[in-house]
Amino acid sequence: MISTEPDTNPEPRIRETFQAIAAALVACAALFEVANVEAGTVVKDQTVGTDSLAEPIPYWLYLPDGWKNGDQVPVVYLLHGYNAGPGAWFHAAGLEDTADRMIEAGLLAPTVFVIPKLGNSWYVDSAAFGPVETAFLDDAIPQIEGALGLDLSREDRGVAGISMGGFGALRLAYHRPDVFAATAALSPAILEDVDHSWRLSPSQIKLFGEAFGDPFDPLRFRNVNVFSPLDRLSLMDDPPQTYITIGDDDYFELWRGSSLLFLDLRARNLPVEMRITDGGHVWPLWKKELPNVLSFFQTVFMKAE
Repeated sequence: MISTEPDTNPEPRIRETFQAIAAALVACAALFEVANVEAGTVVKDQTVGTDSLAEPIPYWLYLPDGWKNGDQVPVVYLLHGYNAGPGAWFHAAGLEDTADRMIEAGLLAPTVFVIPKLGNSWYVDSAAFGPVETAFLDDAIPQIEGALGLDLSREDRGVAGISMGGFGALRLAYHRPDVFAATAALSPAILEDVDHSWRLSPSQIKLFGEAFGDPFDPLRFRNVNVFSPLDRLSLMDDPPQTYITIGDDDYFELWRGSSLLFLDLRARNLPVEMRITDGGHVWPLWKKELPNVLSFFQTVFMKAE
């Protein structure tokens, strides 16, 4: 029943209205700033508001030299690892220098890179971290690309990640193949499906935090893991293409999960490339492998033309 009584205390509604207006102005200011940056630069400390999360999502940008707002170029989203952030892709992995060099040499078409900061969420929706996946895919990506004047189809969009971000990149592409045409993972934190929590080490459960339930819920983990969508992907005419690189001395033994995923993908005739290189779970390996990752995306985007 709708009340016809007068509102004797409008203050809460007025306060909520002003808060909503303030949030909208902040989001608009951030989008305006993105739309007016100079190309050939790294743009730090941007934010994008979403309908799903209470706090805006921070992110950094790499814009190729010569690009101007509205130029239709591919976009690759780069996901950070555990306890890391966007800056690691530049300071430790050498993204800016590598992309500049490859674009100048004609080895990489001008490409925009977007690096969001999403905490230790494992890039899934959860009670602990909120609807991170939903906010990123359905809210942040359209807003960021809209601010850059980009009108892209999935064929012009990829996602890559390191460690926890590698897990995130693979599972986001597999669970939402309508968004991404390709995914690349550097030393991805992949674990096979488990039916009991005791199959995982206490240290691994600790790293998961509460992203997969508190206490850890094996069923929830299986439902959002990288393996669960593979049967469905095998029915697609154009499933996401995958590139995996992993060190043979990875001290988390993540080569095990990567190898299992590679075998599962191949068994279903899904497109995948895998490289096992000499090295551990360390930045020098990821920096060395970054040119191969960017070349992979270049090949994918060229095929789509």
